[in-house]
Amino acid sequence: MNIPVSFKKIIEKNQRLNGIVNYTISQYDTILRENNLYFFEEYTDHGIKHIESVLTSTVNIVPKETQELFLQDDSSSVSIYVLATILHDIGMHITPEGFYSLVSGEYDDLRVTEIDNKTWKELWNDYLDDARRFGDIEKKNIIGNPSWDFKIPEIENKDKLTGEDKKLIGEFIRRNHPRIAHEIALRGFPTKQGHIAFASELDYDLRNLCGLVARSHGVNIRSLFEYLELKFQDTWAKPYNIEIIYLMILLRIADYFQIDSARTPEVTVKLKSFNSPISQIEHFKHLDVKYVQPYNKDPETLILQCEPRNSYIFIKLKELFEDIQKELDKSWAILGEIYGKELKEKQPKICYRRIKSNIDNVNEYSKKVNYIPEKIVFNVSNELPKLLIGPLYGNDPTYGVRELLQNAVDSCREREFLENSEYTGLVKISLYSEADKYFFKIEDNGFGMNLGVIKNYFLEVGSSLRKSSIWKKNFSNKEGQSKIQRSGRFGIGVLASFLLGNKLCLETKDSNSSNGLSFTTDLNSEQIEITKIKKESVGTTIIIQIEKEVLEELKNSSYSFDKWYLQNNPKVEYFDKTGTFTEFGDIEKTPGFTDELIASSWRELKVDGFNKIIWTYDKSFCKKMYGSTRSGKFISNGILIPKVKSFSWNDITIPFISVFDFDGNLPLNLSRNDLDSGVIPFQKKLKLEIYKDIIAKLLNTKIEFPLNIEKFKNQTFYHPAIGDIKLAFSKEGFILKEKFFSEKNSKRTILYFFPKTGFKSFENFDIKDAFIYLRNEEDLAMTSFQYNANIREYNGGAKLYISRPMYNKLFDNNYNRYPKAVRRDHIELNSDSDFTEISYNYPASSSELNLNDLKNNLHQCNCIIESKLKTIDDSIGKNSSKIFSELLNKYFNKISIIPYSLQERKETFNLAFSELDYYMKKYTD
Repeated sequence: MNIPVSFKKIIEKNQRLNGIVNYTISQYDTILRENNLYFFEEYTDHGIKHIESVLTSTVNIVPKETQELFLQDDSSSVSIYVLATILHDIGMHITPEGFYSLVSGEYDDLRVTEIDNKTWKELWNDYLDDARRFGDIEKKNIIGNPSWDFKIPEIENKDKLTGEDKKLIGEFIRRNHPRIAHEIALRGFPTKQGHIAFASELDYDLRNLCGLVARSHGVNIRSLFEYLELKFQDTWAKPYNIEIIYLMILLRIADYFQIDSARTPEVTVKLKSFNSPISQIEHFKHLDVKYVQPYNKDPETLILQCEPRNSYIFIKLKELFEDIQKELDKSWAILGEIYGKELKEKQPKICYRRIKSNIDNVNEYSKKVNYIPEKIVFNVSNELPKLLIGPLYGNDPTYGVRELLQNAVDSCREREFLENSEYTGLVKISLYSEADKYFFKIEDNGFGMNLGVIKNYFLEVGSSLRKSSIWKKNFSNKEGQSKIQRSGRFGIGVLASFLLGNKLCLETKDSNSSNGLSFTTDLNSEQIEITKIKKESVGTTIIIQIEKEVLEELKNSSYSFDKWYLQNNPKVEYFDKTGTFTEFGDIEKTPGFTDELIASSWRELKVDGFNKIIWTYDKSFCKKMYGSTRSGKFISNGILIPKVKSFSWNDITIPFISVFDFDGNLPLNLSRNDLDSGVIPFQKKLKLEIYKDIIAKLLNTKIEFPLNIEKFKNQTFYHPAIGDIKLAFSKEGFILKEKFFSEKNSKRTILYFFPKTGFKSFENFDIKDAFIYLRNEEDLAMTSFQYNANIREYNGGAKLYISRPMYNKLFDNNYNRYPKAVRRDHIELNSDSDFTEISYNYPASSSELNLNDLKNNLHQCNCIIESKLKTIDDSIGKNSSKIFSELLNKYFNKISIIPYSLQERKETFNLAFSELDYYMKKYTD
């Protein structure tokens, strides 16, 4: 490593320091020469050439008079500076083993507690917490992949580190490399074998000063003054006669001025593939500064000649040059503060006060390039929000209530989570009138807003607070998942408030502020004036003047505005003082996230990606809310999603569904009134659970063989998902009029009874092994007989047991009362003067009964039809779900009949009672 001659001569005046510097260079030369940036493959040069360039630049920015007054005989200051320059980027060269030694605690005893509050392990864990919450832009800039999925790097095993792991670790090192430099000065460079000592012959305090100078290039210099005062008291500005503050300024300025193309050979850029936009931009910035030289008209001005390749690099270089100018201004100010008491001519200086570049004059430079050297981005017109409101919300003012309400509810949940105290969230919604004017008011005692939240999120259409790193840090876990319910998602809610009225007045105060903030605005405001106010309570209040027509719309809207929010915590209260509304009624609420469901009618569904899903067919809940006992509704985080009810299931009725979706995984559309696809993502799994619930209820429903007509009529199976399903009874048990059961019992006989009015009992009927099913109980007219007793409709044939006189009328060939084929092809099997038994396409071997078995009770019936069970006109079967069929096959297997005895059912269907225990409990407790 080459040290500038002027510096070398000064150091050589002190033999001891000269030996220490040379020995340290010999030790660190290999590290820097190899320039092996394991975690920074795409970075610009940070090796020996860079160190040499910084030292050379330093010589060039120190005026001759300053060298003579301050550095000419100051071997200590120059030695410390050279060592600090070696150190300042040394952290970028750290190896995987060295990094592991940092975060595993080997350097904890070196922590400068007055500057660093946290250990390396704590810093690393904090950084990982931040990385879990990286947004797409951060992922792209740091990792080079906006869809990168976070995972903790296996830092203890170098061979398992991926390219993305290296970039993640590299960003942590970059952020903290000034501190690493400081600690390496105290102990040495960590390696696989131990440590390479750094200037070990220097006293601790002098090595500490080396580390401080190195550290200062990456922090605010003034932030180190307090530590210096604490450490060196009255000599803090010049400890051990070392010009510490001046050295810090020199390193910062000299490092900044290393921006010409010599730092990055152009061929290197062309050969590398850059995944990180930041790395690529840094290379291009360096390449596009062609040279740097003093200005001949003003020796204190430095000229930078640039050829930015595109407008993006042009803007980045402009920003860089502005930063350098600020650094120069700050450096001169610090020099004045530290040395201002001395004679002006004795104050150390730097050669330059200003920088100029050939791109300062944008108009002139634009004539030389084929791109427009300006920062041009999307600029949203003030008219856009007005254009969005109608299409998004259909101009329905109740959506304005919903958006403001969900913001208030979210704010209360945030405050409850952070305070973790006796706090109880409360939202009040009022409609009131004053001087013949109507107003909508919503007030909450939630978290409130500070100026930053108001400016950057509440008033910024499309900017969602929940996507910000600040929100994620407070309300998400290490995996980046939200810890609380939050309905706000898209950052467009403020638009909906203007569906209520043209002007919005807001007052707010957050828990960390002594004053509140207030403003009034409308969509045409060119400037929003925010004022400080005295506000005692934390929370937000919004008032909107509304027209009477809006008041009526709120009253008559299909989505009643007082039924948007359906949970108990936080509490929402409604007040009406307009004189036009009736009092708001109580609203049945859904269970909250932490509420127990054991004693309720709600069921829980576990689905990956959602915190919890619950559903119910509770009659009282649905009727109280919507006037219907079978009206499915869909809510997310307590807020109704109204149009999801429009999706249809052919086989079962939709339940009331409540989704707890902390991370916003539910695919809601932009206006939050429906799902993007119209189909809930967990539809199949929910159907499966509903059918399990049906089976559980079926197996726990008390059913007896109906000896009389009343018991027969009253014994049906009801489940709100499928409604009333009639039953067919045998001596052994019963079945549903459903396709599965008819197929399982296809060889069994079923008797359809058409009883007369006054039918008493089945007690004297010998039905053998047949099933019985009750048809209409009435005295049938001729036309009814023609329709109900038409045995041609029974697939597979049927027998008809009927009175002799009615048979003669139906089968009279002079009339077309019965189908011609039946009149022609039926067989009269048995008859007497009162009754007859006929068969139509019904094999004799299929019959279990005959007229003699039934005729004693035929006088109570209009007729009896006998057929095979496969002809059953099932109520569920027409739309029978494949899911239901699979469950029935699993739990009923070869068992075709449900026993009347509950104990026998438990023994027969033991698998169902075991696996469906969660649902069984709801019907047995």
